[in-house]
Amino acid sequence: MLYNIAMKFLRIPCVAWLSRTCFQLPSRAILGGVLLAAGILKLPVIDTLAWEIGQYRILPSFLVSPFAAVLPFVEIGLGSLLLLGIYTRITGLFSGLLTVGFTIVKLKAYIQGLDIDICPCLGPLLPLLLGPGLALNGIMLLCAVVLAAGKNDVLSLSALVARRREGKHERPS
Repeated sequence: MLYNIAMKFLRIPCVAWLSRTCFQLPSRAILGGVLLAAGILKLPVIDTLAWEIGQYRILPSFLVSPFAAVLPFVEIGLGSLLLLGIYTRITGLFSGLLTVGFTIVKLKAYIQGLDIDICPCLGPLLPLLLGPGLALNGIMLLCAVVLAAGKNDVLSLSALVARRREGKHERPS
């Protein structure tokens, strides 16, 4: 159901225009690079990350540490898939959902007046203030929409594999 809703959104004319090939590679590089860097920067400080996640008061306390332990690997995985161009549309969709989640959590903390001025977006080693953190989320979300709406994988492993498969099917045995 969520996939069908997302696909209807992606057919809106302005979103379809963004899905053009010329936006695909930069979007993959930006979103994949940010996710990969964020995951790598969080790996050495998972305990600090767990404490920072706990400050947002979103998850029950027993889920904070497991979430903090898994999050960097999810970000590294999504970032790597995007940079390599593997399953670009679905990876863009999941990256967008992750980004929407981060944005909701930040806005909720701000609205509730929680004293959280620093966003752990790129890990505690590279803290961002709330404004720049939300701006980064906006850029990431735009890139995710471009990728989820796109039909062409420019310079991607998926496209290379698809071309090789097509070539094998066309040759007589």
